[in-house]
Amino acid sequence: MGHGVWSWAELRGTLSQAEVRHSVAAGRLVRVRRGWYATPLANPDVLAAVALGGRLGCLSGCRAHGLWVPPGPGLHVAFNRALPAGLPDGVSGHASREIGHQPALLPLESCLADVLRHHALEVALVVLDSALNSRAMTIGEVADLVLRSPPRTHRLLRYVDAGAGSGSETRVRYYFQRRRVPVQTQAWVPGVGHVDLRVGKSLMIECDSRAHHTGEANYQRDRERDLVLTADGHRVLRLSYEQVWYQWDATRLVLRRLIRSRLHRILPLSARRS
Repeated sequence: MGHGVWSWAELRGTLSQAEVRHSVAAGRLVRVRRGWYATPLANPDVLAAVALGGRLGCLSGCRAHGLWVPPGPGLHVAFNRALPAGLPDGVSGHASREIGHQPALLPLESCLADVLRHHALEVALVVLDSALNSRAMTIGEVADLVLRSPPRTHRLLRYVDAGAGSGSETRVRYYFQRRRVPVQTQAWVPGVGHVDLRVGKSLMIECDSRAHHTGEANYQRDRERDLVLTADGHRVLRLSYEQVWYQWDATRLVLRRLIRSRLHRILPLSARRS
């Protein structure tokens, strides 16, 4: 992982003390604190964690490893055994017995284990789905990790899904799963392609992101897909990133009303003809 922060123990396999001193003098390396060095372009989160005397872990570590992480401020730092006094605002510290000789960015498994210990089940499910979807971990590795975590997390194995393309999909899917409403990830529809979520028989939900749904071509394609689905008797609901993460209470009210209306139980026209 190219985060750009190393301990002296990691550097000494390739550089001598004299070479490290020369690199610092030349500006190729920066001394972060005793025994730790960084490049000028180092990952700022990793750099900040080491400067505080810890390692980057938990949700911040998962993000640095490339996983989809729910939005939220703050830096998550793992410290050895005890938390230092007077952590800056916005820093969440986690005491750990495992970081003794660990690198500046904790291994992904350690970051995920911290999420399972310290965060809500929904948050943990988001990052576990992302680990599976990105193939950073196998389902067997995820199951082993969860079963070694606190018992309250074990139920997550019923819900993990490698098909989730984003944390927004995971959050919406989990809402229906917890209410025992049938929901399918990345449902295939002939003539349309994959739809993020199919709820019941005919409710199609797309979790839109700015990155993939705001360009003119993408906007037009999405509306063409919606038209085909609607003509076949599906109900199409598009949820924005903001609606899923910053307006979730209002969005849940709409989802609850849709469930109570039982519209998702109505067969689409193509299914009635077959």
